[in-house]
Amino acid sequence: MEHQITNEHQINNVEGMFPEKYNGDEEAGIITNFSPMDMPIHVFSDALTRREANSKLLLQWIKDNFVRGVDFGTINMVGKGAKDSLYKSGAEKICGLMSLVARYPNIHLYEEAVIKGNDIKVIILKCELHTHQGFIVGEGVGARRVEQDYGDINSSLKLASKSALIDSVLRLGLSNSFTQDLEDMFKNNDNGNSHKAKQPEPPAQQPETSATNNNKSNGNGNGSKRITSATYNHLMETAKSKGLIYADVKRMALERFAVMPEHLRDEEAQYFINEIKTS
Repeated sequence: MEHQITNEHQINNVEGMFPEKYNGDEEAGIITNFSPMDMPIHVFSDALTRREANSKLLLQWIKDNFVRGVDFGTINMVGKGAKDSLYKSGAEKICGLMSLVARYPNIHLYEEAVIKGNDIKVIILKCELHTHQGFIVGEGVGARRVEQDYGDINSSLKLASKSALIDSVLRLGLSNSFTQDLEDMFKNNDNGNSHKAKQPEPPAQQPETSATNNNKSNGNGNGSKRITSATYNHLMETAKSKGLIYADVKRMALERFAVMPEHLRDEEAQYFINEIKTS
């Protein structure tokens, strides 16, 4: 019975890859039991042609609908130069376009561990992309050290799930597109202009008063104080040296600390700067 269910799943999965005109085709039935290289020539040829055309349409749709700094952005990799990378927003747009649902089959293990009071140091999540018929068409993995988020399990889970989602979408066949095709497409659109958003002014320095001095003496003026203009400028200069624009810094700050860059605490800003330096 179990073997029968497995075969039915495989048959349905393969049938979903081909147009209706092949369903029920006795000759095409061979593809359910053999390698794609054993397909009838006309089936294999049509499938390749259709996938190539669909791939070009998807890339054109990405070009027309993606926003730099929101759906993707340039990230400098140490020793590897810069490349356009997919962001969570872009991954979700692609999933929406293709009617795919992201599921995390092992996330319950971490939920159970938290309930039991276990000390979680590293989170590794698997993401599966499901069609509405229940078939898995893509898989990805995301990992996060809890210490990176000051022990905040919730933040670590969110960031690990984000990485897993992006990885699974890229594994649909978009990895090369984001390292090659998109770079060329958006380079032509930019016309040499970076289209940078207007960067907010750094936080104004507040004059010291007896109250602020008291806060410092009580230990509240160190890591818990608001970011200074000097630290803010250092943050933005560090980001700029890595090829990031304000929109990138804003997105990262909201994801990691749930605040705008100008509203970071000093300890958060220092951690953020170190993370950007080592990225």
